[in-house]
Amino acid sequence: RFGDALASAQRALRGFEAVGDDIGAGRAHRLAAYAHSNMAEEAASRAAALRAAELARRSGDARGLGDALIVLGFGCKDIAERIGLLQQAAPAYERSGQTFGTGLVKANLAMAFAELGLYRRACRLMTELMNLSDIGESRQSLTFMTGSLIGFEIALGETARARQRWAGYDALVDSLDNPGTRGQRILVASELALAEGDAASAARTLRALLRAPGHERAGFVPLILAGHFWDGLLDWA
Repeated sequence: RFGDALASAQRALRGFEAVGDDIGAGRAHRLAAYAHSNMAEEAASRAAALRAAELARRSGDARGLGDALIVLGFGCKDIAERIGLLQQAAPAYERSGQTFGTGLVKANLAMAFAELGLYRRACRLMTELMNLSDIGESRQSLTFMTGSLIGFEIALGETARARQRWAGYDALVDSLDNPGTRGQRILVASELALAEGDAASAARTLRALLRAPGHERAGFVPLILAGHFWDGLLDWA
């Protein structure tokens, strides 16, 4: 499906370029960058996001700039660089009046804090965001945030609290037809199983993701193979 999104973005891009519409072209590049990112094509994603940001600045499209900077941060291995991009995206969204975009900035900052080990700060920020109507009314955003929050709580050793959230999160994922949220659920399920002492179940769950169709596992396989949460786990039967 991300391949379909990429093809759509490329068709739109050709149309916008034909009429000299920089705003439309920039947003099409941003959509292409997002699709490439979800297909784990990081170099192509970065190139498209950089072009989207360039066109947004040239055309004065503040919302487009914020969107481009968010996607550009997806592939940043340097957390400081990613935070810097998010700090640039925040005022761009404020200029455009996009409160939803401001929420996305905060959500991504929460993820960055988690990578730095600041899980309680990440939990507080994510919980605040989930209570905002602009975010809460978007089931997809709410689902991703709930999954992330469960992961933060697991990292803090609050396994019982994470388990309490699971049923609601599971239902949210089921309510969406979205490979991204399904992939996230597999990762979170594996983390929770491991935290509860069931390493064999966690390994089986991850193996299922590795065998899933490409659009289901795109973007998640590098996390598994890198052992981000599960060093040595795939050695289990």
